Amino acid sequence: MLSFTKMHSLGNDFVLLDGVRRPFHLGRDHIQRLADRHRGIGCDQLIVAEPGQNGADFSMRIFNTDGSEAEQCGNGARCFAKFLHCLLYTSPSPRDATLSRMPAYARKKKRGGGGGGGG
Repeated sequence: MLSFTKMHSLGNDFVLLDGVRRPFHLGRDHIQRLADRHRGIGCDQLIVAEPGQNGADFSMRIFNTDGSEAEQCGNGARCFAKFLHCLLYTSPSPRDATLSRMPAYARKKKRGGGGGGGG
């Protein structure tokens, strides 16, 4: 079973998943089913928290309802910070947490998947 949190920010809603404690992989079709408002949980975007890269505390992956990976989302980032705090990944007192976010097009290029896109 996959646990999730649903959050709202300025008219957008997000499904957030914790991939820090228990890493997992979601395929494009699974993301589409979760995001479907009639048959799934329903959301504007799905956000996954993952262990950080290159010395960062956390990584954030953002997926659109069609299963494609988005590069950024300001309202989603706000929910992501609250999500991490609620999961007690950040202390109750103010603390700086670093976030790594490699754009989707850079990951594709790094893997040899072709040109840029996005940007």
